[in-house]
Formats: sequence, structure tokens, C-alpha cells
Amino acid sequence: MTRGFIDPYLLVKSIIGVNVGIYVISLLLNPKGFGLALNPLTFLAPSGQIIELLGATGKVPIDAFQRYWTLVSANYLHGSILHIFFNMMALRQLGLLVAREYGVYRMFVIYTLGGVIGFFVSYLASVPWTIGASASVLSLAGSLLYYGKSRG
Repeated sequence: MTRGFIDPYLLVKSIIGVNVGIYVISLLLNPKGFGLALNPLTFLAPSGQIIELLGATGKVPIDAFQRYWTLVSANYLHGSILHIFFNMMALRQLGLLVAREYGVYRMFVIYTLGGVIGFFVSYLASVPWTIGASASVLSLAGSLLYYGKSRG
């Protein structure tokens, strides 16, 4: 059941749009720095300096620079075209299901807080640098598992 005034499709498309927009910006900020390698894992990868500037999180940015806001911003940064493609495809599938079952506002909260908590756990594990929407997407999957278990 959809709750709220925002269409679930619009919310998911907006989150995907923000992610893709920030990814494109990360490529355009340093056009000579992004990877055009034949390796699909590094193809169209923004430079590490730009990713750091835009808000990568982890042990280094939080401890050395007190950049606590990176716990949120890193959710919207991606390291390659494959990275963002798979995260956004999973978000497209899971986000709509979560929005239908929990409502659009709760879906956004689950997505955002799931990412923040995931990055905080990475920080506690002393991961130096990290980015991506994987923790956010997996929090959506976890909420669906909980929903299914609670419904029998």
C-alpha cells in the first residue's frame, strides 16, 4: 500500500537521478582524471581526488578532517560505471517494493539511515575510504526480509 503524497516511482527515480547526476559531476570535475581503461571495473571511474573532495567517507576523512557529513554524502558517490549501474538497478527494484509496503517517507528514511549506519560500521572497522549506495540498497533488502518474516 502506498502511503503519502509522493508517488513511489517519482521518489525512486529522483534518488536515481541524484546518484547519476553526482556521478556525472564527479566525472566532469576532472575529465582527464577519470579512467577509460579496458577493465570494466575501472571504466569511467572518477579520480580519487574528486571522490574525496565530493565526500567519500571512512576512517581518514572522519578522524583526520572531522568530515562527519560524509556519512551521508558517500551514499551518492560511485567508483565506476558498473558500480553505479548495479546499485541503481537494485535500488529501482527494491525501492519500489519498499515504498509500496512501508510508504515513501519510510522508504527514504530506510535508504538514508541504512547507508549512514553501513558507513559508520565501516568507520568502526577502520576502513580508510569508502563510497557507494550498497549499504543503502541492502538496508532496503533487509527491510523487505523483515516485512516478509513479520507477515508469515
